[in-house]
Amino acid sequence: MKISSIDVAEKLNEWYKVIQNYDLEKSHSLQNEIKNLLQHMEEDQNVLLYYSLLDFRARLNDQNVERHENITDALQKLENRKDHLTGILSYYYSFFKGMYEFKNHNYSSAISYYKVAEEKVNQLNDEIEKATCFYKLSQVYYRMQYTGLSIAYAKMALKIYNKHPDYSRQVFFSELIVAGNLLDQYQFDEAISTFVKASKLSIIAKDRRLDAIVSLNIGIGYNLQSLYQEAEPYIKKAYSLFQALNDRYVSKTLFNLMESYVKRGLRDKAESAYKEGIKQASQWNDTEFIAKLNLIRELLPGFGDKLVIDHEFSTLKELNLYPDIEDYSVDFARHFQKVGDTERAVKYYELNLSIRKMMKEGKKYET
Repeated sequence: MKISSIDVAEKLNEWYKVIQNYDLEKSHSLQNEIKNLLQHMEEDQNVLLYYSLLDFRARLNDQNVERHENITDALQKLENRKDHLTGILSYYYSFFKGMYEFKNHNYSSAISYYKVAEEKVNQLNDEIEKATCFYKLSQVYYRMQYTGLSIAYAKMALKIYNKHPDYSRQVFFSELIVAGNLLDQYQFDEAISTFVKASKLSIIAKDRRLDAIVSLNIGIGYNLQSLYQEAEPYIKKAYSLFQALNDRYVSKTLFNLMESYVKRGLRDKAESAYKEGIKQASQWNDTEFIAKLNLIRELLPGFGDKLVIDHEFSTLKELNLYPDIEDYSVDFARHFQKVGDTERAVKYYELNLSIRKMMKEGKKYET
């Protein structure tokens, strides 16, 4: 006897909610259950397309390197059938493709897909989906340092999420976006206050990963104020939690810890954090933080290799990480000015000016 496609669609809806909550273990379990149901389901092409879309969306979450590398194949299957996508399935395609572009640092492309998704979601009677789209727009605008737009979309998302107790996790991440923008505006006290507010949500949820994320962000907030000793316990707490969870954020955490040691001139501690950071980033194939760790290391006494510095700046450029280039170019300009290498100092000040000009003209994220 064939299984009703309506029953399978309901199970897919359940899976999508689990995916949105980043519960990877439950997501994998549900996907295996759904695969079995599909083998015995009455024919329904829309349900099969819905499954393909959610399979692609789940891969965007997955930290397993092998599964994540197969994401291109999943995307190609969707591309081949996108003309058959209508209604909410068409929305999902645009929205998930935006997430894919964002994950690959193609921020202009991500916004293009998200804006198409925004037009489509406004035609759907789904408030939560609308909030999710708003949140993703706030996220990409934050990475592009379009602060006003980012905060506006985050607050639009919060206005909806706050009405739904089951979406406290989404409230948490929306608050983080607001706080991150406040850091960019040097409103440190307000930013830290917002992070602390978010931390209460992680305690209520009893979610160690959320606790780790907010601890890391508080540490970054103190680092930006050059309050490195205040930052250290928060970053170390985040490191311990991410390590226990076997989470790829461990390399990002070690980078921030190493950077604070470099800025304080603690060479031995910086080297120790560097070695562990490179080990972790390599395991996760994390090109961004391999480059950043190698780059910041060159600020230590006895380093400063021109070829290494230029290579890692080129890597950051390939990844469209222009705000990071803007920040680190100033660090290197000041470093070489301090050691009396005026020629190299000028080179990195000029790099900083060119990046700032590109960012101002909106060219930085074109690929």
